[in-house]
Amino acid sequence: LFVLYISMKPTQLPSTKSCPAPLPTHHRMMPPMNEAMMPPRRQYDALNQQSSPAATTEMPIPACNMPRRQNSSDDDLLFLHPGPVDLIYGAETPLRTEVVARHLSSVRRRRKRINHLSLLGSELVNPRGLFKLLGKKLKKFNVKELAINQIPSMNNEELISLAPFLNATKTLKILDISGARFDAKALREILCFFMKNPSLEVLVLGDNECVGDEGAAVVSSLQEGRAALRTLSMQGCGVGSSGVASISKFLGSCPSLRMLELSNNMIGDAGVELLAESIKSQSCQLEYLGLNSVEVGDRGVLVLADAVKTNRSLTSLSLENNRGITSFGAAHLLKSTYNTQSLQSVLAGNHVLTN
Repeated sequence: LFVLYISMKPTQLPSTKSCPAPLPTHHRMMPPMNEAMMPPRRQYDALNQQSSPAATTEMPIPACNMPRRQNSSDDDLLFLHPGPVDLIYGAETPLRTEVVARHLSSVRRRRKRINHLSLLGSELVNPRGLFKLLGKKLKKFNVKELAINQIPSMNNEELISLAPFLNATKTLKILDISGARFDAKALREILCFFMKNPSLEVLVLGDNECVGDEGAAVVSSLQEGRAALRTLSMQGCGVGSSGVASISKFLGSCPSLRMLELSNNMIGDAGVELLAESIKSQSCQLEYLGLNSVEVGDRGVLVLADAVKTNRSLTSLSLENNRGITSFGAAHLLKSTYNTQSLQSVLAGNHVLTN
């Protein structure tokens, strides 16, 4: 009895002009077919390709990224994966309102939930119409993450258009609206969101100098809603000493807060001193504090060093690009965290702050 074993390895099939165009980047893709996934007729043709070189030119098999059902639309690709849907729009092509409306309708029709919605630097054809659409339609979905960042066209009117959704949601955990041009007036329109949303964990308002001290005061109203906020980023938001006073009060009354980013603001020594007083509080559980380029000098650093001595939660403190800090202030800060003058001072030092 003579038995012949033929080993077949998957080969990359040649491309032809009959293949569909590349799919948008926000659609989920399925892996290409191999012999095990092919219908019997295609398996036979693939075997002929390996055994006869002439068959390759006479009977080419289209190489497609995924099997396409007849009369299927690209929107169906959003729902190949079971569970919640992620809608992520980048800056590759201009984003039209009707495209987003069609996707939202498809999600609603299939009774799906939107877990994450992102507009990442997207070029919006009709910003006003798109934000009105989102403010009206997103109320029907239990959205958990919303990121609309690096869109300079997002001003007061656009953020106010989102108010119907933001003021009604109880499930949103992450909100990133950085790189925009709205001010405190628009933030007051979503004051209900800041005060009554118990789920918000991450709030990013960075790179928007229009927020200012008044906007910082509005954000600080989160304490009245007993929010579970863990990360607050207001980098480059035009916050001064008055705005830091509001944030410091919030810091001392929000034990859930772990990360606070205030870099690139004109805080100065007076603002850092206010933050130092909050850090001394036993209710403060802050782990990271970003104070890069805040115009602080030795006076503010000395007060901050005294606060660090008693704090046992802060593990990372960033003070880059503050030219007012001399070697005297830096040495005092290091000494407050790790004093080697005696065994008793070593034991009493703050060994938590490591960065």
